[in-house]
Amino acid sequence: MTHRITLALVFVAAAAAPAFAQVDRPDRAMHGLFGGPSRDPDSRQSLDLSLSAYGAYDTDMLGDSRTGPVDRNNQLSGIFTGVNGGLSYSHSGRSIDFGVSAGSDGRYFTDQHRFIFLGHQAGLGAAIHGRKTQVSFNASGSYRPFFGFAPFPNARGVASGLDPDLAPIDLAPPTADAIVQERVGYGYSGGAALHQTLNDRSSLSFMYAAQGMQFSHETGRYSGQSGSGSYSYRFSRDVALRLGYSYAEGRYPGLLPRLVTQTLDAGLDYSKALGATRRTTVGASFGTSAYEQSDIRSYHLVGDASLNHQIGRTWSARAVYHRGVGFLEGLNAPYFADSVSATLGGSLSRRIDLSTAFAYSNGDVGVLVRTNNFDSYIASARLRYAFTQAMAIYGEYVAYRYDFQNGVALPDGFPSATYRQGVRGGLSLYMPLIR
Repeated sequence: MTHRITLALVFVAAAAAPAFAQVDRPDRAMHGLFGGPSRDPDSRQSLDLSLSAYGAYDTDMLGDSRTGPVDRNNQLSGIFTGVNGGLSYSHSGRSIDFGVSAGSDGRYFTDQHRFIFLGHQAGLGAAIHGRKTQVSFNASGSYRPFFGFAPFPNARGVASGLDPDLAPIDLAPPTADAIVQERVGYGYSGGAALHQTLNDRSSLSFMYAAQGMQFSHETGRYSGQSGSGSYSYRFSRDVALRLGYSYAEGRYPGLLPRLVTQTLDAGLDYSKALGATRRTTVGASFGTSAYEQSDIRSYHLVGDASLNHQIGRTWSARAVYHRGVGFLEGLNAPYFADSVSATLGGSLSRRIDLSTAFAYSNGDVGVLVRTNNFDSYIASARLRYAFTQAMAIYGEYVAYRYDFQNGVALPDGFPSATYRQGVRGGLSLYMPLIR
């Protein structure tokens, strides 16, 4: 991948995650069964509706509606039900692609007789494709009644935000199970990217992103912006060198001044076909970032690496490592962490597929002065059975944990540690309204 996002862009892009809603989309079609392609080959547009309803057991059922501190001794296990849905439209032209989508996620707690929304979000994106030039734009907005802590890289190898492949932003980040407390927020994000092919071996990429979050009953808002540029030179079909520079800044409300980072990035993109049905892609980058706050500057080694392996026709495995600064709106300071994530999934049969995911982060809140060490992980496994292209049932296991050593730099009411796990079973519907 010759046009990858650089690390300093990643560190402010966490604020761009649009919402907590998890729309159960058919990301991998089961040999063309559930959610498989059924559109007219001459059609250039599609309108899809996704719905999911489920029942669940959770060891910390109140984690989605907590307003004050909590410890592991007063967590309440129990059963609840949930529903989520999303609507997405896309139009593909000869040179312009356009997409818009929206989604919501809600849960009902029987014992409390209470229905809550976990989030609403909407976004749009567009891409212009030329013979040597690609340009993309995206924007999104969200309403989040709850705050979640998820400092993890996603399956594409970045914290969140702009897609390094110049596609519209993903509107369903997997953070619904990382909710910590009730805290109403309104968020926005937007960005643009340009990829220019110079010749058969070299190319240039430029990106810009801006995002923010305003919490109710809090003065000020969280905001960040970043820009980057990189040059890629391909030595062979399998190996490319990438050199880049990025600038980013983030602002927190209150007395904390802005944090500025500048990163020099260098890395190799490597891909190698293994046999007729397998393909392995390896990417790595490294560099030095200078962080400046209150006229104090420090330097840190940053980097990331990724491994993607296609197994047969339907299975794939991916692992990602990221080291750098992250902004998570709702905390009182940025964090510096080492993070890894891994996914494995594929079809067990024509009607059954399995997907698993794991992510772990270890770091400190604060960059120049690190005041609070933490570690966190989230893990999930889902088994799904498809009746038709439009309907499937699934069972799922989820576990989530984080632990801060002390309460410094944490918001009021933010628990210093939590652990929860749960199981779910549900029904998914996928309805192509226009094909």
